[in-house]
Amino acid sequence: MTPLTIPQLLATFDEWGDKPLFVTPDERLSYATADARSAVLARRFLAEGIGKHTRVAIVLANGSDWVVSFFALTRIGAHAILLNPFAKAPELAYAL
Repeated sequence: MTPLTIPQLLATFDEWGDKPLFVTPDERLSYATADARSAVLARRFLAEGIGKHTRVAIVLANGSDWVVSFFALTRIGAHAILLNPFAKAPELAYAL
């Protein structure tokens, strides 16, 4: 069955293990590593008071940190607000 939500997707990561999830010329992130790193970050978010329905802006370039941050936020039920890291200050201020 195809996962329909991010939590459902994360639940499948055990079966994919060391297979690549995200690959660039400079980075390689496996399903297992993404799962482990996002779980750690999710616990940190919860410790800081970020939880279900909290809106959190992600202002990161495409990369493994973006993927891990997005998974961490969605696994705790927070809303990831995706902002352009190349936006100028007035654009970011307007979006926020």
